[in-house]
Amino acid sequence: MTKFQSFLKKNYLFIVKNSTLLFFLFITCCHNNTWAQEILFYQHTPAHPQKILLITKTENATLVKEENDDKTLINLPSSISHLDIHQGIIYGIEKNMIVGYAIASGEIVNQIPLPLDVKKPSDLEIGFDGSLFVTDTDATAVYVYKKKWEAAYSNPEIQNTNHLLRIRGALFIASANALKMLNLRNGEISILSKDFSNIKAITEDHEGRIIVFDGDSNKLFRVATDQSIEKLNFDTNGLMDIQFIPGENRLIAFYSGTIKSFDYLDLVKEADYHTNRIMQPVMKGKLAISGSEFLIHKIKNEKQSLEVLEGFYPDKHVRYQSYYPPSTASPELIRCAEKSYQALVKWIENPPVEFNQTIKNGTPPLFWMMTNDYTSIKESIEKKRDSGLWYWKRNPSLNGRVPGYWKWEAVLNEKCECVLPNQKQVIEYLKEFTQKK
Repeated sequence: MTKFQSFLKKNYLFIVKNSTLLFFLFITCCHNNTWAQEILFYQHTPAHPQKILLITKTENATLVKEENDDKTLINLPSSISHLDIHQGIIYGIEKNMIVGYAIASGEIVNQIPLPLDVKKPSDLEIGFDGSLFVTDTDATAVYVYKKKWEAAYSNPEIQNTNHLLRIRGALFIASANALKMLNLRNGEISILSKDFSNIKAITEDHEGRIIVFDGDSNKLFRVATDQSIEKLNFDTNGLMDIQFIPGENRLIAFYSGTIKSFDYLDLVKEADYHTNRIMQPVMKGKLAISGSEFLIHKIKNEKQSLEVLEGFYPDKHVRYQSYYPPSTASPELIRCAEKSYQALVKWIENPPVEFNQTIKNGTPPLFWMMTNDYTSIKESIEKKRDSGLWYWKRNPSLNGRVPGYWKWEAVLNEKCECVLPNQKQVIEYLKEFTQKK
């Protein structure tokens, strides 16, 4: 007996009296006998094509479709669960195995047995570097797979985890009533809130806050790492899953049988974000600008000091990824950064052959902007950063993080002149970098 037939049998008298409701349920919930399940955001690094995948289940299969497309992209077994995506492969848990299916062909391309200690897998998350994170309902550890499994993080607070969300150097873990943050560097766990009753979905917004859908209260919240919680005015009737789309500031909501898109900034009514700002994460071809920081150089007590402001438009009154910058970038510094950003966008649209060779050799196709400010320093100093392109390697490596970034560095000098990377320096560095590799 199908779910819909069972529904008819149990609710016959109610349905006879409410034929209009029956028609609505049939159209929105049970079209082709499918039931809405979850949303996957297909962009595990900013360098991958952005796609929204909708996951629905029937009695016999798990169907994967793209947003605004009725065609089934890939047909997976009905028993698969806890899906995630990395580099064109959709992974899921089947019995005691993690199985990877190529989205393009539907073929199995990877099979990894779960750790022997994992009897009741509760979620799967994949890091930027391809490492796998798995939790077990009864276990007090997060298991990490690179070349082999390791119970990398152990803490009683991990038990009963049912949702994982990896963000930069943290893994957010959610049980039914609590949202916690696991620091991947030192293994420490912070309790963000234990005030929920049935967490059904979590996603990250543009500020690094976690959007939480609490099923029992049927409400949507956003939670910051300082433990502040804000209720969002949002239609949650029939809501099953949510995904925030970075760069577009769009919140995708999957209801019973339908999908809706919301302007998130309108939803939270933040006036601090303006559409005329040109700098934001962007992808051109296979290359991506994923972030930015400002280095403010000063002289204090006759010693050189440094203040770092993260974000494209740092403002001490506007939260950025759960913290407030210590100061606001000056208009002159912002104009220099925007000039640098425009030059970098143009550069990655048609990079030199020397750079393409480094990507073939395995360096990540990700760029991080840096803009230096020396305008407050009038005296001569010995150490001064130059504009240019260079590669930063993460050392030591960190579970789930990219191994490095290409740094595109500009300088606003003491004369308030904006100096950008020049092609000669870029080519020379790339040739030297390739030879060392």
